[in-house]
Formats: sequence, C-alpha cells, structure tokens
Amino acid sequence: MIKSHSSLFLPGHQGLQHPTCPPFFKTVELNLRVFQNFWDVLTKQCLAIPNGGMSDVSNGRFYFSVPPPPPPQPPPQPTDRNLRVLSQLCMQAATPMTSSRSAIMPVTTVTFPDEDSRSLGYKAYHTLINGRSCNGSDSSQPRPVCLSFGHSVEGVLQKGPQCGFAALYMGARLWKMDSFSLDRLVNIGQQKGYTIQGELFSAYFMEDLAREFCYSQVVDTAKLCLNVIWECLLQGYLILVPYDSDKNYQPCLKRGHKAHWSLLTGCFIVLKHSCKPFLQNCFEQDLDEPSLFHTDIDEDHIDPEVRKNLVNNIEEIFVYTMQGKSRRPGIWSLRDLFASNQNLIQVSPVRNNETYVIPPNGIENELCGKIVLLRPK
Repeated sequence: MIKSHSSLFLPGHQGLQHPTCPPFFKTVELNLRVFQNFWDVLTKQCLAIPNGGMSDVSNGRFYFSVPPPPPPQPPPQPTDRNLRVLSQLCMQAATPMTSSRSAIMPVTTVTFPDEDSRSLGYKAYHTLINGRSCNGSDSSQPRPVCLSFGHSVEGVLQKGPQCGFAALYMGARLWKMDSFSLDRLVNIGQQKGYTIQGELFSAYFMEDLAREFCYSQVVDTAKLCLNVIWECLLQGYLILVPYDSDKNYQPCLKRGHKAHWSLLTGCFIVLKHSCKPFLQNCFEQDLDEPSLFHTDIDEDHIDPEVRKNLVNNIEEIFVYTMQGKSRRPGIWSLRDLFASNQNLIQVSPVRNNETYVIPPNGIENELCGKIVLLRPK
C-alpha cells in the first residue's frame, strides 16, 4: 500500500521519491507547515475586503457599502423654542433642501485617524468622490461642491455601557474642563440615580449631567428643521444624539434595541454647483480641491446673507461624529441619523430594571426623538 498522507503527488513534476512508491511515480514532498503558511497567506488575501468591499476598521481604511433607502422627508420647521439662540435660528425662514440622490455620499460610515478639521474635510471629500465612482455615477459630471467645518475632538473609549458618559466627556475635554473625568461623571450619574453601570436611557438625565460643566438643552427632533443642526454646529455647539448603532456604528433602525450615544462635532455639506462663486467669496478654498471649501467655527453669529445662500443651495447634510467605541471620527447622513433617533421606542429585552436604570416613562418618552445641545459656559 502506498502511504501518501505525508506527500502531495503532482504528476508531471520532478520531486522526491517516497521509499514505498513505485519508481514510475513522480512525487513532490511538501512540508505541511510550509503548505499551511501558504494557505494562511492566501486566505488573508482573499478576506482582505469582506462583505463586497468593506475593509478592516483597524487599519484606518474607508468603508464603502450600498446606501440604504432614503428615510422620509424631515418634519416641518419648529415655531417654539425655549433656548434663546436656537429660537433665533428657527425663526428665520428656511427653504427646504432638495433631495438629489446623486449628491448623497454612497457610504454609511467613514472613519479617519485623529486630525484637524481641514484634513478631515479633505478625506471626507475624497470618500464622496470614490464612493460615487463605485456606485456607477457618471465620471463626466463635475466634481461636487462641498463645505466642511467642525471641531477637532479627541476620542474617548467607553468602559462597558458608558457610551453616553464617554460622549459627554469628549465635550468636557474639548472645552478644557480638566476637573472632570469619565469616572467622575459616572459617579455623579450614580449618585443622582440616573445609572447603575454607566447606561443613560434618558435625554433629560443627560441634560442634567451636562449642566455640571456647560449649558445644555433637550430638543425634540420631530419639530426640528435639519438646517438648525448645521447652524448650531457652526456657532460652536456640540450635539449629543442617541440612536440605534449598527455594524461599524452607523445609524440603523432597531427600535431602540441597539441604543447608543454619539457626539456631533461638525458638518460636511453637499451644495449645488451654481453656488460655487458665492463660496469662493465667503469661505476658504481647499488648496488641492477647488470645489471643497472650509470655514472655522463662528461663535458670534451667522451672516444672514451667507445663511440664506447656503440654505437655498444645500443638497445633503452629513455630520462628523464621535462615539465611545472608537477614537476615530465618522461621517453619517444627518437624515439617516435623525431617522434612527426617532425609532428609539423600546429597550432591548436583554436589559432589565435590576441591572439598568430604565426611566419610568420608557425610552419612547425620554430618548426617542430627543437630542441634547451643549454650549460652553
């Protein structure tokens, strides 16, 4: 009997003769360890881009995926606000944004290393370009016109279910509140009876905790115009948004079962091509991309004429976000994020009142459709 378990027979190739083989057999004796190493390398190469084009989070490359269907149109503009600056913004007339699918970034999540806002805007712009190309967009079309701005925020990783506290602590660090730490914020929440393990299932709990170091205000997104978000961010606000977190932490619709907190730090706005001359006169043009513009946070005011031109030419709004499961910023569609925020209607069945603080009114009244505006004192 020929013992072939230790050899790989390849007819037609000169190799080592097995002592028990007939002389007319040509054998190649491969070391099993070498073959296993070769197979491991081949497997890693084949799996380098899983899920039809999604790359590894750990190496800082981009994520590309087919975008979900567009959520419903945003609710009408609000007429009643108890936050002074927000009320001033909402009282101004706003032209509804057009919905142009060709302008929408065909990615749901992008992550970048820590860097300044201009580098972030540049990479977001190229993600938009590359994503549209992968999505089959006409390459002869002019490059999109975009405006980018935001804070550069250092990421903080959560410990256990502390996503809300981690997001809040990022704001405290940005505003140099050195007397606060993540553990101290959690301890304050436990003393107030808002949390057991670090969970926060109420926007009103978050609002009260934030007042330890800044001004804060809960706002109902069902009554909010999307334009108010970029205006607040441009004026120096940070915005805490609860939502359902899917793979790669992007917004999804899980009815609140994957509730998570994110911190909005800036905006990436896609605009009509016709407004490029206006942008050239009002904003900083990118050195390498003539259709990309940057601006700094302006805590004083937004020029009414600038606001009017931007509102009339917006095609889509994306937001720069931070959250406690990654140190890197992401960029998400604001419409998708609001749709996720407005679907938080029940706590996951695996969570209970013994190990988590669940608001008596339920998250549908305490978390669903709620965001928390933050402003330094």
